[in-house]
Amino acid sequence: MNIDCHVHVCATTPGHGKVSGWLRRRPNFLGLRLRLGVSLFGSDETIERDVESLLSRAVADTPELDAAVGLAFDAAHTDDGRPDDANTHLFVTNDYVAELCRRHPKFLFGASVHPYRPDAVDELERCAAMGAVLVKWLPLAQNI
Repeated sequence: MNIDCHVHVCATTPGHGKVSGWLRRRPNFLGLRLRLGVSLFGSDETIERDVESLLSRAVADTPELDAAVGLAFDAAHTDDGRPDDANTHLFVTNDYVAELCRRHPKFLFGASVHPYRPDAVDELERCAAMGAVLVKWLPLAQNI
């Protein structure tokens, strides 16, 4: 099977995730939105729908690709396991990505569980039960 195991999902609405104001203003993020045709002025709901549509269409329209792993991205956490909102610039919930993967048959669920979370083991087990095929970390961005 041909699987793209590194496809980032963007979530911008409460309950799905967030993109910080700092990241939204970065030239590379703005350039990415322009290149992909994601509105610079749309609501968070519009941005999220546009990104999902673009991703699902790209994967569905690539016959050489059997599947793609959509990646959740847990928030940064402090050393004692508390969520660190001030240093979280990208956050995509496991539930949102699992839901997206149920809607799009060529997507596989890539979970993200910060190891410092007090509920990390429970969340890993929950994600495995939802069909997670891998766990994504980015230590520098998540304070691991």
